[in-house]
Amino acid sequence: MTRLPGKPFGVRRLGVLLLFASLLNMATHTSASGQEEEAAKALSLTTVDVQRLRQQAEEAKDLKEESKAKITEIYDKALAQLEAAEGWSEKAAAFDRVREEAPGATEALEEELRRDLPESKPKLPKELMAEWDKEAKKYNVYPLYDDVAARIANVNKRYAPQRKTFNFYTPGAIRIPESYSPPVKNR
Repeated sequence: MTRLPGKPFGVRRLGVLLLFASLLNMATHTSASGQEEEAAKALSLTTVDVQRLRQQAEEAKDLKEESKAKITEIYDKALAQLEAAEGWSEKAAAFDRVREEAPGATEALEEELRRDLPESKPKLPKELMAEWDKEAKKYNVYPLYDDVAARIANVNKRYAPQRKTFNFYTPGAIRIPESYSPPVKNR
């Protein structure tokens, strides 16, 4: 091999050159029929091709052991990259299948949901309605109407009943709510 003046020829470059030469060799062995599909197939590397090239590099007698080790390391990295690429292409193919099946699955799910919906209102058991009435009266919810003032008055009667005696302690007895103070209006 010839070396360029002033440039050392490294093992990594040698591995790249060997890989390129093998690709070129595979490209020249393709049939000259002009079909692009066959040419693309011949130019694509598979793990089998790289393993074969790695084996050839290991069996080469004209290379030093150090060079063989570096070249096999490069081929090992190429194998790892090819295996990762195959894994990703399998995942991409699975994604494409799911993406193509998604509209049909969505329509089937929507149809199933339409079938499962009840057509009318559910009927409440009488025991549940009686329990609701009892609790509503207990917590002053009835009658159900918008007269908030009357409801608040009922709440005040319950939580602040009218008393006869009041104890206020002077240092802190300020701002006493009307419902807790003695009735002094109009007196």
